[in-house]
Amino acid sequence: MTKLDLNAILEEICSWKTLLKRRDEEIDTLQQQLNNMLKQNKLLKDTHASHLHEISQLNNAVSSLHILISRLQNCEVERKTLLSEKQNLKNCLDEKEKAQQRKIEELKKELEQIKSAHREDMKHEFQQAEFKAQSTLESFMNKIREKENQILVLQDEITKLKSEKNQEIFKIQMEYEEKVNKLKSRLSKHRGVNSFQDGLKKDDIFRQKFIKIEKESKEEILKLNNEIKDLKSQIEALKHSCVCINSLNGGAEFENKMQSIFTKNPNQHSKRLKIDDSHRTESSFDINKINANNSNLVKPIKKKLFNLDSNYFGK
Repeated sequence: MTKLDLNAILEEICSWKTLLKRRDEEIDTLQQQLNNMLKQNKLLKDTHASHLHEISQLNNAVSSLHILISRLQNCEVERKTLLSEKQNLKNCLDEKEKAQQRKIEELKKELEQIKSAHREDMKHEFQQAEFKAQSTLESFMNKIREKENQILVLQDEITKLKSEKNQEIFKIQMEYEEKVNKLKSRLSKHRGVNSFQDGLKKDDIFRQKFIKIEKESKEEILKLNNEIKDLKSQIEALKHSCVCINSLNGGAEFENKMQSIFTKNPNQHSKRLKIDDSHRTESSFDINKINANNSNLVKPIKKKLFNLDSNYFGK
C-alpha cells in the first residue's frame, strides 16, 4: 500500500511538475503577451495623442472655416447690398443724364435765340456805326475842303501882299534915296561939314529903324507862313482821321467812296472857292486881318519918311 501511494505521489508530483512547467510556459507566454500589449498600448497612446493633436488642428481649421464662411456670408450680403445700390445709382444716373440732356437741349435753343438776337443787335449797331462814321467822314471832308479853300485864298493873298510889300519897299527906298540925295545937296550948299555929318548920323538912325521895321514885317510874314503850316497840319490830321475811319469800316468800297469824293469832279478845286457865306466871311476876316497887319507895317515907314522929310526941310 505504501508503495502504491509513493508511486501515486511520484506520479502526481511528476504531473504537478509538468503542470507547473506548462503553467510557467503559459506564464511566459502571458508575460510576452503582456509586454506586447504594453507596447501596443504605448503605441496606441502615442497614436491617440497624435490623433488628439490632429483633432485639435482639425477643430481649429473647422473654427477658422466657420469664421471664413461667416465672413463670406457677410461679404455676400454686402455684395448683394452693393449690387442693389449700384443698380439704384445706375438708374438714378440714367435719370439725371436724361434730365441733363433735356436741359442741354433747352440751353442750346436759348443760346441759339440769344445768338440770333445778338447778331441782329450787332447788325443794327454796325449799321448805326457805319452811318455815324459816314457822317463824320463827310463832316471831316467838308472841313478839309474848307481848310484847303482857306489855304488857297491865304496863299493868293500872301503872294499879293508880298508883291505889294516889295513894291512899297522899293518905292520907299527910291523915295528915301531921292530925299537923301536932295538933303545931301542942300546940306552941302547951306551948311558946313559938321551939319552934314549930323545929317548922316540921322540918316543912319533912320536906316536902322527902317531895317528894324523891315525885320518886323519879315517876322509877320513868317508868322503867317507858320499859320499856313498849322492849317496844313490840321488838314493832314483830318485826313488821318478819315483813314482811321476807313480802317474801322474796313473795306475797299469805302476807300473808293473816299477817293470818289476827291476825284469825282476834275474842276473841284475851282468849285471849292464857292463856299457859303459864313466860310466866306471867316476867310475874308482872316484876309482883312493880314491886310491890316501888312498895312500897319508899311504905314509907319511912310509916316517916318514924311516926318524925316518935314524935319529936314524944316531945319
